[in-house]
Amino acid sequence: MIFRIWRFGIMAAFLSGLWTTPAQSEPLKGCFVIWEPYTGMRDNEPHGITVDLIKEAAYRAGFDLSLTSLPWKRCLALVQRAEMAFAMDAIDRPGYIHGQHPSALYIQAFWMREGDDYGRFEYIGKLTNKRLGLIQGFQYSTEILNAGFRVIEWLRTEENAAEMLVLDRLDLVYADAVVMQNIISNKGFAVKPLLPVHNVQALYPSFNTSLKSERDRIDNALGSMHEDGTVDAIYRNHTGFDFSKFVELGAQVQAPITTN
Repeated sequence: MIFRIWRFGIMAAFLSGLWTTPAQSEPLKGCFVIWEPYTGMRDNEPHGITVDLIKEAAYRAGFDLSLTSLPWKRCLALVQRAEMAFAMDAIDRPGYIHGQHPSALYIQAFWMREGDDYGRFEYIGKLTNKRLGLIQGFQYSTEILNAGFRVIEWLRTEENAAEMLVLDRLDLVYADAVVMQNIISNKGFAVKPLLPVHNVQALYPSFNTSLKSERDRIDNALGSMHEDGTVDAIYRNHTGFDFSKFVELGAQVQAPITTN
């Protein structure tokens, strides 16, 4: 009888192991602002290029990830208070830490109609006779704001700006290359960047300063994803272009690429 009970106990423990996870993943909370196609919501679920990237990185690093869409300033404040582990996607900024491997490149360029030819981009002063479209909610340098453009039109979204451009209500739009490529793919707008691009900044998941271990684990996972082609595949799925293609575009830059 004792043997039967012992044998039943061993068998039950073995069978229960078939349906339980050997090690429970650690929770990791992050936040983001809506910025298609990088981050957004679809069917009430986080969606986008860097959402897919961070999900895969968290899986590889052994984290149980949860993501929340928030206004950007609130997201950053929650990370500083350690109520959120990280914010994405962010440039290097005081009070936060990030790894070595970017989740995105913020490639800022002037965009024009496909049929226009303004030559190569040399400096902003050569463009000030144009009507320029800028996007509400973004911070722009005084180099652009005080350049003396003939008209500066503030638009709600990059898509609004691209439409104004093709309708000949603007001559230039200053916007991110990945965002604009996504709009071109979805809407078929005949626009192109003025090369070389104006500025490039690397974007990262930005962590609370106390979470160096979590930062390192996510960064190592992102590094492996860059190496094995996963990052290229995710970008290709969303935009039709590999991440490496955007790196090549960013290499044609009028100003040095900012990574730190």
